Amino acid sequence: SLDKLYEKQHISFRLQKRQQMLHIMKVKKWNDFTLNEEISDKDISGNNSIEEDSEKNISEQILKFAKGSLLKKYLGYSVLSLPSSIENAGRGLFVDGRADVGSIVAFFPGQVWPREYVVEKDFETKMLHHFANDDNYELSLRYDDVLIDSRKEALEGHYHNNPWAIAQFANHPPPNKMYNCRPVMCNYMIDGDNDELLKRFVPNTYARKPKFLGPKLIEGDVYMHGLVLLTTRDVCNEELLMNYRLSPKFENPEWYTVCDEEENKKRWGV
Repeated sequence: SLDKLYEKQHISFRLQKRQQMLHIMKVKKWNDFTLNEEISDKDISGNNSIEEDSEKNISEQILKFAKGSLLKKYLGYSVLSLPSSIENAGRGLFVDGRADVGSIVAFFPGQVWPREYVVEKDFETKMLHHFANDDNYELSLRYDDVLIDSRKEALEGHYHNNPWAIAQFANHPPPNKMYNCRPVMCNYMIDGDNDELLKRFVPNTYARKPKFLGPKLIEGDVYMHGLVLLTTRDVCNEELLMNYRLSPKFENPEWYTVCDEEENKKRWGV
């Protein structure tokens, strides 16, 4: 049940539900604002057409930064991808402003593999070549075995309007430091005319469509399975760190240290 899931994650379900409802109300307020005062590539880049991919990427980044600034204005915080404060860690994820405990701070973008495909007996063998390159640990497995692929190759050609869909940049804590956010399952429910407008902010696509007789039959009208980053404490103008919880069954990289032994045991049942 959801209560047990959030209990395992050391977050009160009641507090979590309240925070999510407040967050959704604020995001809808921001969405209503942007529908009336839409920011476009033309507003940012001028009237000239964009011909080069590199120029287009720069334009998209500026556009997302502008939208992030609007979010900070209305929510009190936003998120940015900047060089990490951790040595040799590449880019990291930072909160700009203050976000209370239980706040959604980022979304995991990319392709979604429904559970019915992931748990197939020969899935690992058939798809080993497809998932072989994950040096940056951007494959995320939900508790219900839904897989989110946030690797660069899974994002190519899939532009979206969500400036917070950069959760894959969150780094694992260095030694003697604790994480301040955690991944939490999120199912996007689109069931009304107004909610149709929110589809453009869902940063995911299905790698394979859910089967008719799969879990979605029980779950109801789920538009998309997703994953979000939730703060485990109040955060303010700092880097967001997430416990990667790598499996003890495999050899882990040198930089990885177990920051929460109890949580790792719960995750892997060891």
